[in-house]
Amino acid sequence: MGNVKKNPWNIFDVSNSGISIAVWFVISLLIVISFLAILSVDRELYMELAKEGTNTERLTSIFYLAAGILFLVRAVKDYRQTKSVKMLMFPLLFGLFFLFIAGEEESWGQWLFYYDTPEAIKNMNTQKELNVHNLSILSSFISPHGVLNLLALMTGIIIPLVYLMVSPLRRLLNRLRFPVSPLACMTLFILGLFYEKASGYIYYNWASAEIREFLFSIAFLLFSISAYRVRNRRE
Repeated sequence: MGNVKKNPWNIFDVSNSGISIAVWFVISLLIVISFLAILSVDRELYMELAKEGTNTERLTSIFYLAAGILFLVRAVKDYRQTKSVKMLMFPLLFGLFFLFIAGEEESWGQWLFYYDTPEAIKNMNTQKELNVHNLSILSSFISPHGVLNLLALMTGIIIPLVYLMVSPLRRLLNRLRFPVSPLACMTLFILGLFYEKASGYIYYNWASAEIREFLFSIAFLLFSISAYRVRNRRE
């Protein structure tokens, strides 16, 4: 078969090409501008879009679910080809983590199937739901939102930039088979981290955190597509 011509405007081309980065910069900027515009002109619609268990949060859960599945498929494929645990370790960890977040977003199906929270968990959960991130004992030690922000900062911004600029670290990450997020995701991570502050100048509300998580979920889905389709670009 001959070479198939690559479409440079394919939005799922998550390479580090200039076009890919520019396309996702525009898409992420349009998403943020759209939410800020809705917040400015129709606050009721904005709150409806961000309401838990519906709309934006449901999409967020679906994107995390897809990301987790793609990473797990990548892990299985790598292991079948190499029989090496090293090859599947990081894709496996990312896959399980994203599946966990997907479950947490929907309170493990509670928003879909409307079953009651067990009494033992209800008494320990600040929102009376079946999830881990709202457990009162957990909030005393760690912020789940802070963990997600740190993951976005490290995997979506710092590691890709250092990977691009520092040869020794690039060789180390390649040797460890650590999947590196493509630069096309970076705007989504950056705007996600700063969205709450930007929207707060208009009207600060919990809903802004849901929009931030939505932006993160798109970026992590792109990350998973990159990990599934290709390995790190600079060997």
